[in-house]
Amino acid sequence: PLALKQAHATLQVPNLRVQLVPGTPDVALKRVANSLAHTDLLLIDSSHDPRSLAQAWNWIPRMLTGESLVFWQQPGAKAGQTRWKPLTIVEIQQLAVTAGKEARRAA
Repeated sequence: PLALKQAHATLQVPNLRVQLVPGTPDVALKRVANSLAHTDLLLIDSSHDPRSLAQAWNWIPRMLTGESLVFWQQPGAKAGQTRWKPLTIVEIQQLAVTAGKEARRAA
């Protein structure tokens, strides 16, 4: 794991705008989703708490365009391996709908 400042410095590339948002997915995206409209690439780490990530799906569609690429890190077949699963806009919208239903059930 990198500190936020260290990660940001590592990702500084000319002609590329990178925004790292600290915090749990639900809290962080609720705070910045509108300012991240037209996101080209979204990487979702597998280490996030599933409950927090479930609540964050509602915020992700507003960040994306039809051209956005979204990859969700998944555990690999062997210990210590991971793979990146591409998600379509339709899959993300389905995850958001499912998360909304779960939230209403819990209320």
